[in-house]
Amino acid sequence: MTIEGKLARPLLAAAVAAAGSISAAGAQTPLWQGLNVSVEGAPQLLTTFPKNVFAQEITVPVPGFTPVTAIDRRLAPDFGGTVKFNFENRFGPWDLGVAYRGNYSGRIQDRSDLTVTVAPTTVTVPVYPGVIVGPGGIPIPIAGIRATSESQQVVHTADLELGHSLSYPWGELRVFGGARFAHYSTQLLTRYSNLGLAEFEVERNTRYWGVGPRLGVGATVPLSSSWWVHGSFAGAVLFGNRRTTENAGVTPIVGPTVSSGQANNGGRTAFSMDAEIALSYLMRGGWYATIGYSAQSYLGVADSRRIDPLSSVLALAPVTTGTSAGAILSHGPFIKIGWRPGLYNQPGSGPGPHNLPRGTVAVEGRFFPLGPAHAGQRPQDISFWGEAEWGVDLADRSRISVKPFFRYDTVDDRRTHWDLREAYWQKEFQDFRLRVGVARVFWGTLESAHLVDIVNQVDQVEAPDISSLTEYRLGQPMVHLSVPRSWGTIDAFYLPYSRERTFPGVHGRLRSRIAIDTDDTQFESSLGNWYPTFAIRYSHSISNVDFGIYYFHGTSRDPSFKVVTPLQLPIVGGPPPSVVPVYQIINQGGIDASYTRGPWQFKFEGLVREGFNNASGKEETYVAGGLGAEYTFKSFFETGADVGVLAEFLWDSRGRRSTTLFENDMFVGVRVNLNDKDDTRALLGYIQDVRDSDKIIYFGASRRITDAIRVDFQARFFLNPSADRILYDVRKDHYLQVSLQYRF
Repeated sequence: MTIEGKLARPLLAAAVAAAGSISAAGAQTPLWQGLNVSVEGAPQLLTTFPKNVFAQEITVPVPGFTPVTAIDRRLAPDFGGTVKFNFENRFGPWDLGVAYRGNYSGRIQDRSDLTVTVAPTTVTVPVYPGVIVGPGGIPIPIAGIRATSESQQVVHTADLELGHSLSYPWGELRVFGGARFAHYSTQLLTRYSNLGLAEFEVERNTRYWGVGPRLGVGATVPLSSSWWVHGSFAGAVLFGNRRTTENAGVTPIVGPTVSSGQANNGGRTAFSMDAEIALSYLMRGGWYATIGYSAQSYLGVADSRRIDPLSSVLALAPVTTGTSAGAILSHGPFIKIGWRPGLYNQPGSGPGPHNLPRGTVAVEGRFFPLGPAHAGQRPQDISFWGEAEWGVDLADRSRISVKPFFRYDTVDDRRTHWDLREAYWQKEFQDFRLRVGVARVFWGTLESAHLVDIVNQVDQVEAPDISSLTEYRLGQPMVHLSVPRSWGTIDAFYLPYSRERTFPGVHGRLRSRIAIDTDDTQFESSLGNWYPTFAIRYSHSISNVDFGIYYFHGTSRDPSFKVVTPLQLPIVGGPPPSVVPVYQIINQGGIDASYTRGPWQFKFEGLVREGFNNASGKEETYVAGGLGAEYTFKSFFETGADVGVLAEFLWDSRGRRSTTLFENDMFVGVRVNLNDKDDTRALLGYIQDVRDSDKIIYFGASRRITDAIRVDFQARFFLNPSADRILYDVRKDHYLQVSLQYRF
């Protein structure tokens, strides 16, 4: 809880008056006008210090041999998020409030294969289950042995705070104090798996709680009647208790797990510090928006003693060394939305449109009439999903829009996910438009496939990417500059982070015969997801022709795939093959165009791509495109319904080396819109490979039952796929899907 929303001059006087100060007439304004309520969300990096909790170099003596296993197990920063809720009331220069903050780190898996060096010997023999030694001291990478480190950390803090604000010519200074309660928990785990005979692991769990005094200072500097910048710093001393439990164990293929553990419990004094700097904007109705950067550190809460996993396993007891006074640091950008009714009458704070969120919640069922083609799959799938949208138009021709999405799936863990489809700030300047944040951009004209649509990544667990009826895209972080002119529009994009495609898990349908291993995703660039990507597009409308042409450089949205076949060792064997996605750096140019004449619409999409692997695993520059036509019967037979007949042809210069479904395919379809009060719509499509027997039939329809409830139906059939074609893996995944949606 900091000084957000406490405006300095020229807003300070109005804010204080609205917060309950005594007016010139001697009457006190309503107490509720001093409220300040806000919610804050942020992606965060949560790092533990020292980082080398699992760092080690282990020597295991064996008669006649000297095997040495060198492992550097550094804890990578956990990527997670922060949520903060703030509630306070202001009484003149004083304010009293409470705040809750939760830092949640994502579970990471930092993997590496073990390498064993031996000398001297001329034969290959097992040292211990899964480890093979070789002649001449030659390092032997044992792909069957996988060392995996996992971590998960959660920090909860609650603050009770009393503050006092002082007015100065430059702005406002606020001094505050109170009490902080903190709870910290972490789980660290190293596991040696795929050994063939046994699995080894060592685990540490730490819990800390503490409470103590907290003091801080903050400042607010107004930039205009609607904008202000502010920052704060605070520190707390926490008196509490920390409990650490450690366990080491071996789980053989046959027989019970053998393990041992130890616990450490005692009082501990810790220190907490937090700081932030931010920019805020006063909107309408007393609402304000804030963007900024925050950091929180906790000293002495973590147990940072060094764990020696392999020695712990061999000794069947946790082996640790070093100090236990560890620290954690959480930091990252944040977005905050707040409401202060006392600022309702400030400039630019009148009521505006779209202040209330709207969205959809739904229950959805899929039924697969055929038995699964791959082990682990299920015959049906029930899921629940929701999507909300909140936007506000600001007084200075800018807009903030947020659109989160969430799905819970009862069968496929990978289909349970959430995403920010949109979370951006956009401003209209005199000569250009600027958008910063997470957004979605669509390019394309065809119905059966969107060849040129490249800015956003496909959310493939939502639906197979085989038609616009079932295409979903993830939100893309971007800086988007749009310059409209009479001679056309130029759109320039800087895409700092590339999203990875989502794929079904082992239990999910509509997947490849070997489930995609997203834990071992590879990138051509050493920067990984952070390789800077750029795109520029020119678009224009001339008479009845709309067209766009673009150039894209950066991380491909389409991954190529690599089959990883671990070494199958004698006796102990090894893990099965896996398929990992590989994201390459590509150059791509594309064009899309449509021509409308009366009831006719003609469509074209084309691209040329360089730097992408074909189905044979070799890099190949190729050309792909599609031509289409649509004829719409307006008020078909005077029924009021519009009926569109579609035909398209798709091709790819790679032919059978293509990595997509569409290398020589024809599509025909019928689109129906009844134009009735219930908004009834339907689409029937048929795709045929002109060289093979592959066919896809899909049907979709939706209709409102009430003003708020809609029912949606979809069906997919994958017919006669050739055994060497992509479609063969989903040959038994025909499905019927019904969803009941409530819109608010």
